[in-house]
Parts: sequence; C-alpha cells; structure tokens
Amino acid sequence: MPDTRVLVVGTTTDYVHWIDRTWPGRALFVTDPAERSRGIEPAPDERTELLEDLRNSQRVRRALTAHLRRHDIRLGGITCYDCEALALAAKLAQALELPYPSLDTVELCRDKFECKSVWRAADVPCPDGAIIHTAAEAVAFQQRVGGVCVLKPPTGSGSEYVFLCNGPDEAAAGVTSIQQAMVRQAGNRMYAGARERIVAEQYAVGDEYSCDFLLEEQGLRIVRLAKKVRLRRGPFGTIHGYEVPAGLPSGLGRTRLTDVLQRAARAVGLSRSVCMADFIVTPEGPMMLELAPRPGGDCLPDLILRAGDVDMIGLALDVAEGRPIHLPPANRWKRHVAVRIHATQSGTIHHIDTRKAAADPRVCQVTLIRQKGHRVILPPEHYDLWVLGFIIFRPDPKRAVAVQCEELLAGVQVVMEDAA
Repeated sequence: MPDTRVLVVGTTTDYVHWIDRTWPGRALFVTDPAERSRGIEPAPDERTELLEDLRNSQRVRRALTAHLRRHDIRLGGITCYDCEALALAAKLAQALELPYPSLDTVELCRDKFECKSVWRAADVPCPDGAIIHTAAEAVAFQQRVGGVCVLKPPTGSGSEYVFLCNGPDEAAAGVTSIQQAMVRQAGNRMYAGARERIVAEQYAVGDEYSCDFLLEEQGLRIVRLAKKVRLRRGPFGTIHGYEVPAGLPSGLGRTRLTDVLQRAARAVGLSRSVCMADFIVTPEGPMMLELAPRPGGDCLPDLILRAGDVDMIGLALDVAEGRPIHLPPANRWKRHVAVRIHATQSGTIHHIDTRKAAADPRVCQVTLIRQKGHRVILPPEHYDLWVLGFIIFRPDPKRAVAVQCEELLAGVQVVMEDAA
C-alpha cells in the first residue's frame, strides 16, 4: 500500500527538521542541495528528502516522479513555506493535480506592483505606486505623492533593499542602490525578474502589522495578529520583532479587517489557503502591503506556538491535506514578544554568548541560527547573514515593548574573530 505524504517544496533545513521531528513520515521534502549543505540540522533519510536544484522545474518534476515510484509514495497534498519556492510549488501542483494556488496567482502575489494594481482596481486600500527605471522617474513620482516615497524591488522580502526617500538626492541614491543590488542578486530565486524594474510607492504612516489567516469557501478566519516591533537601529524597513497577540487600534475592529483581507485575497485569485499578510493601520484604516499564500516565517512559528499553542507549520500541512482546522479561542492566547538578534558589525563569528539574556525571568526561549565560523555581512550588501537568532519573552505589561527588547538584546554578546 502506498505511503501517503504531503509534498513540502523548497523549504529551509530548520523547517525540514521541525516537521520531520514532530510528524515523522508525514512529509516528503524537495530541498535545494545548497540549502542542505548550509543547514546545521540533521538531514532526514533519503526516502523523506529529495535533493534537487530547484531552479529547473522540469528536472525537479522528473526527479520527483522517479522518487515517488521508487519509494512507493503517494502525495496527499502540497505546501510551501518560502516565497522563492512558491512558483515551483504551483507548477508541481498543476502537474500532479493537487489543490494549490495557480501559477498566475502566485506570481501576482510575488509582484509588489502588479498585486497592488489589482487591489486598487478592486477598491482594496493600498499605497499608490508606479514602476520606475531612473532617478528622474523616482523624483517625478515623489513630487506626485507629496515629496516622500519608498523605493523597493518588485519581488523579494518586504524588508530588503527598501529605501525611504525624502528628496531628490535620496531618491537617486535609492535607485542606484537597488540597481546595484539586483545585479548582485541575479542568480537568487527570491529576486527573479526584478532586475529591470523598481517599485516606487507612496509612504504610508502608521503602525505595521502582520497576520496569518485561513481563506475558506465560507469566509476568512484570522489565525494570529502580530504588531511589528521597530527599534532605532538597522536600515529602514528592518523588522526587529513581533508582539502576539496584537490589539487593534480603537475604531478598527476584526470585522472590518477581515473584510479587507478577504477582498485582497479574492482579488488575486486565492481560494482555500493559509496566507500571511502585512498591512499598515493608518488614520483611514488598514492599508495592504503584501500578501502571500504561505504562513509567516522567521521567528513567527516559534512565537505563535508559545503565545497561542498553534503550530503554523503543522497547520499548513493540515490545509494541504484538506483537514478541518480548529483554532483556539481568543482568551487562550498569552502575550509574548519575539525580538530578532542582529549582528552590528561584519566579520566571522567566534562565539555568541546569550547567558545573560537567557537568565532574565521574562525570557522563555533563546534560539541561535548561526554558529562559530559564520561570516556576517551587513545590509545593504546582504540581508540574511546578519540575522543570528531571536529571543521570545513575556513582556512586563507596564513597560514599553521596545525598551524591553533593547534590554534583552544588551544581554547578547557577539564576539568576532576578525571584525570588519
């Protein structure tokens, strides 16, 4: 009798380890060999993980077909946790006749300009925007929206290569920085198709939030709501942490937010999916920034598990298999904060000492994702290599979250062998 599994496309080795440890035998992973070589977690057996260059979808499909036949595996669903692998997941799902968002929908969600164009046509609130190619076009857009704009690549992470431009000189510098960065990222699947275009957007002022939600035939259910934490460090756009559960400002109820999220998801062609969305709450209400048919990543799965006892990684497997989803009531959630540990200088790590932070009574968890020998390169040259881990804690309700984040980060010592 065939072994039925969920196909997990193109995820990172820490997620592979999470799933294989928690539900052994439930998933089949298609992993890029380069990702596996960088991983510090133990690899699953060869039946459970297929290593293949993910840049060639036809080759992946052929290798997967042979793997399924060789190991007598049947696929009961497909899911993806990483933006750069969503298109591959959509192609495989279509070929294998598995429920999943279409390639057109995935590519629309990945494009920060085209997605908002569809939203504007559907009266979904989002920032005004334009595609620009030169500094002169950036300045013209600045003038159209009141003198301040945000420049970013059309694809990629929402916090990478994002520049707030207050005048012509900053706009010109932002255009040059993005163009140079896209040349460096030419082989990166995260920035596929981003080299020739730059997105200019109206700067929206307000608190920024992130959420995971379930889109179903009968409506939309918000799984978690997080308020993003920003500290006075790092480049513009850097998210330093998340607070879960997050309360909404007075005047914005869940009913209104749910309506905006559902209209945004339906407008890009999504049906039953687990999704993540980023939005800003302005005085006029929520303004959509991004939407992706995957759960939120980074430190969010650990934070959500602590705060609400909800495993978002497992929930995505449940959705892929068509299982009914049961969510905890709102009163089950306990306020937690995750703050990311970023390096402050380039160099090679000798060791990271977190003992002082871990001893703080507020702290529930300290997770490091880097080891001795890791080479740190700071933004804007690189946005992944400066992330060292995160701390999850129960905040003192009487004190500002940002202040407490700074206190705990002060208890982390990063020692470099050859600081740049």
